[in-house]
Amino acid sequence: MTSEKEQILTGHKIAAASRKDAHIDLALDPATKSAGNNGFDRLRFEHCALPEIALSAIDLSVEFLGKPLAAPMMIGAMTGGTMRAEAINRALAEVAQDHKIAFAVGSQRAALELGKTASDLRIIAPDIPIIGNLGGIQLAQSGGIDLAKAAIDDLQADAIAIHLNPLQEAVQPEGEHDWRGVRDAISALVKADMAPVIVKEVGAGISASLASDLFACGVAAVDVAGFGGTNWARIEAARRMMILRLCTISGLGHPHP
Repeated sequence: MTSEKEQILTGHKIAAASRKDAHIDLALDPATKSAGNNGFDRLRFEHCALPEIALSAIDLSVEFLGKPLAAPMMIGAMTGGTMRAEAINRALAEVAQDHKIAFAVGSQRAALELGKTASDLRIIAPDIPIIGNLGGIQLAQSGGIDLAKAAIDDLQADAIAIHLNPLQEAVQPEGEHDWRGVRDAISALVKADMAPVIVKEVGAGISASLASDLFACGVAAVDVAGFGGTNWARIEAARRMMILRLCTISGLGHPHP
């Protein structure tokens, strides 16, 4: 027989997987997309009618994380942790490899807790930078540095992205709300020198002052993930309403805040 602690842990893992699948469904729903934009529509490029250059001489290739890219582009982190997410990531890895652009996976925590591996992504995409992913809260918890190492090792990742998502966690019914120690954990991860550390946000942005603080901690890059596209606070708000409706219909009452 399993102990109560093991049963609770199993329930947590199942709930995490279910949450990830709900995220995919809600992200595909136009109603949950960001109501704003990222400001790029305000930019205007001046047309040069006399370029005095051959088009074939224009080279967009760059080097990122020690590997050549055809252009300074990256498929940003989207999902992870379930069978559906694995299929999505395999398809994205194949596209990134074919077009020689970088690729970042979504949070690896759920998959690692379930004992799943994403090592096949490196087989699919051997020549491009692959960036792992872990939440700042998870990094700050006991064993967080070891979990980051497991995430890096599983992917043979060229870098590890630590995502900051306090707004998402605040909206999420079962969210984790203690953000103390995250800054120190990021500094500790940088000092551990396992892989370059990138810090990213998930739809609400990173201020210039925080970006400056993060660079002072030694991070290699900051992904501001500005307002526009998929906003995870909106996803969690929609999921919260979905859970509330299900609880009301089933007579279970309100979910925990």
